[in-house]
Amino acid sequence: MKTIIIINSNTNIFKYSNIKLKKIAKKILCFEKKILKKKTESNTVILAIHFVNKKTIIDLNKKFLNRNSITDVITFNFDEERLEGFFLGEIYICSEQLLIQAKEAKHSPKKESILLVIHGILHLLGYDHLLPGKKGKIMISKQMKYFQKALKW
Repeated sequence: MKTIIIINSNTNIFKYSNIKLKKIAKKILCFEKKILKKKTESNTVILAIHFVNKKTIIDLNKKFLNRNSITDVITFNFDEERLEGFFLGEIYICSEQLLIQAKEAKHSPKKESILLVIHGILHLLGYDHLLPGKKGKIMISKQMKYFQKALKW
């Protein structure tokens, strides 16, 4: 499976290697190819990751989710066939919130960015940590498993 990962940043608050994040995203999509095969027959999967500032994430949250607050990650599923391949969706990560959460978790912004990218990908694949019982725990379990693996990649 070919993957095209697009990473954009409209903020200078946080810098991290796009190459490393692309590698992590590609590996997770590879591990989850069973789910992707249910969504598409295309051999190419496209994913966009955007690092944005606080104002942008609040605007997105308000416009699309009717919440007037900051959040760390917002995802938009597209699940759409395009000429270039299957466009899975977009992940928006708030750089300021990323830094706050990294400090609270007592780890680096680099680690927090990895965690948030994994979190966003799992949401795009249909996992939801807010579901009750086992279904919600599946996402958290996968997120932590991939996070531990990603730290070694």
